[in-house]
This record gives sequence, structure tokens and C-alpha cells, in this order.
Amino acid sequence: MFNENWYSRDQCNNLIELVKNINNLNGVVIEIGCWEGKSTICIANSCYPNNLICNDTWLGNVEESKITGVKHITEVILETRNVYDIFINNMNNATKKNYTVVKEDCIEWLKTFNEPYRRMNGMV
Repeated sequence: MFNENWYSRDQCNNLIELVKNINNLNGVVIEIGCWEGKSTICIANSCYPNNLICNDTWLGNVEESKITGVKHITEVILETRNVYDIFINNMNNATKKNYTVVKEDCIEWLKTFNEPYRRMNGMV
């Protein structure tokens, strides 16, 4: 299901509680940066029956590579693994399919996004 353990069980549990705290708010729920979907599954299941917008390019951390001049580990992984397909498979198998994918750079996408979104007080 997940090749990397970049999100611990405690982090998942904390995320579930955060999502439960915003379920009474108006607006859409968004996750920016989804990779294989470990945190995304927690969010989707916690906000169900509402839809989750999943935003990622699934190209790896190319911006960091530009800065450091060294290929980021996510780009190396993508040379041998189709992370997007793994993400879709994970989401289809572990959620009620209450998600929409936006496969685009978040900075560019958010420039055109004008719907209200849920957020915790003090968080953008």
C-alpha cells in the first residue's frame, strides 16, 4: 500500500482529529501534496461524506532540486515507480471514493481557485 513511511500513526491520528474539528465548517477540504495517499486517506475518511480535493503534481520535489542542484529523493523514486497510480489505487481501496484529483502545481492552481475552503482558526 505505502512504500515510504513518511507519515506516522500518531500523525495520522492527529490529522483525523483536526479534520473532525473542521467538519462543521463550510467550504471544501483540500490536501496539497498527496504522494501515495497515506495522509490523504485519513482526511478523506474523516471528512466523508464531503469530497476532498487532492492536489499534487506527482512529479516529485522538483523545486528543491532546482535550489540544491541535487535530484530530490522523490524524483529518484519516480524513475522506477508510478506513484500516481499507487495513489489512485490506495484511494480507491481505502476510501469511499469521496475525492477529486487536481494534478497541477499548487501555486498555479490556487491562483484560479475561488471556492471557500475549511480551515482551522489561525491556519491558512
